[in-house]
Amino acid sequence: MASSDSGNDPDKMSKKDRREHMREVARLRREEELKRKKRNRIITQIGVVVGSLAVIALVVAIVVNTTAQNNRPGPANMQSGGISFTGAAGKIEAKTTPALKAGDKPVGVKQDSAKTNVVMYVDYLCPLCNQFETANLDGLKDMVSAGTVDLQIIPISILDRVSAGTQYSTRSAAAMACVANYEPNGFLDASAALYAKQPEEGQPGLKNAEIAQVIRDAGVKSNKIESCINDGDYKNFVTSITDQAKAGPLPNTDVPQVTGTPTILVDGKQYTPTQNVGWGNTQDFFKFVEQVQAQNKK
Repeated sequence: MASSDSGNDPDKMSKKDRREHMREVARLRREEELKRKKRNRIITQIGVVVGSLAVIALVVAIVVNTTAQNNRPGPANMQSGGISFTGAAGKIEAKTTPALKAGDKPVGVKQDSAKTNVVMYVDYLCPLCNQFETANLDGLKDMVSAGTVDLQIIPISILDRVSAGTQYSTRSAAAMACVANYEPNGFLDASAALYAKQPEEGQPGLKNAEIAQVIRDAGVKSNKIESCINDGDYKNFVTSITDQAKAGPLPNTDVPQVTGTPTILVDGKQYTPTQNVGWGNTQDFFKFVEQVQAQNKK
């Protein structure tokens, strides 16, 4: 005869036993729910801790990288924030200066009162800078080589916002700082070559390797420049010089600050193209130079 177990069959339990049974079932369910919540809470806490550690690691990495950038010295031959050229007897040479130490501010150029001093604040993504240089650099080089003009070029980066997130303005200016540091007498040719390959605003522009190739094709052969560009050695330097130019005051002039590029100064006086002429008009700029020279003789 088959046996039966009424203790496990609610239908065969007494009313009292069924109540006790339901209470026990409810208790076990509560305990299981508490255990589940505890497990989830522990998993969540572990996730928070792991996530926090990841955030901390990222912040530390950023701080370390930023500190490393900030602690790098500036390029040689750009002690003023830019590179300067002088000349005579048909030759042009870059003025050599020691590198700025980490954290040092640029030292203003001591201008030669016997010459006309031209200072150019430029951005290699700026189409107006390209127009100005294409139209006027050869004439300026002739004046420098003749010994009548000293030229200073200060690359800055104010157009990163229109380079599709690639920081082309900063990267190209930093690349030219690499040229100034390792092969300063190749700077003018490299600058012209970089303008010849200038991307349109809103485009990502050249990659670092492409910038290095353009500079190499311009005749700048130092094998240290490519790694300088890839490592971003002078990106922080460019950012610092840009911030100072935008904040002002600008040395050797009454012009308070750079508000856009190109900013062209001739013996401290700011050149602005004659209305409806534009930045690419050679005659207009050199007429301005002659006017400044005539005023200085009075």
